This record gives sequence, structure tokens and C-alpha cells, in this order.
Amino acid sequence: MITAILKIRFSQLFRLLKEIGLFRIIFLLLILWFVFFIAYQFMILPENTIMSIIVIVFLFLSLHASRNDKLFIKTTIKSPYSILDN
Repeated sequence: MITAILKIRFSQLFRLLKEIGLFRIIFLLLILWFVFFIAYQFMILPENTIMSIIVIVFLFLSLHASRNDKLFIKTTIKSPYSILDN
């Protein structure tokens, strides 16, 4: 089941990259690299460790709470909460 979901996600990714175009992909990668570099430089400072952990946990929780495919996963997978047990 995991392989089927990964196959769907990869096909969605390639379709999205094809729609965006090469110039925009390179531009977005440069922006992402810059943002991650600045964030990394901020997070490695000892005085920012606790705040960095809180921000990362908050980002993961908000990303998980805003998923749009919950119904799709519940209808596709027999037991969506134990997907790795299959």
C-alpha cells in the first residue's frame, strides 16, 4: 500500500514540476536554499535552541493539521493509523 501511495505522490510531483518549468524550479530552489541556510545559521546558535525546537514542532503540527487528503487516506487504506504495520 505504501508503494502505491508513493507512486501517486511521485507522479503528482513530476506533473507539478513539468507545469512549473525549468527556470521557475531553479529560482525556487535558490530561494529555498537561501531560506534554509539562514534558518540553519539561526538554529545553530546555542541561545536559540529552545525557540528553534518550538518553531519546528509548531510547523510540523500545523502542517499535519492542515492536510487536505485525510478522507482520501481513510478511504484508500484499511487502517490509516497503522499504515506501517502492513
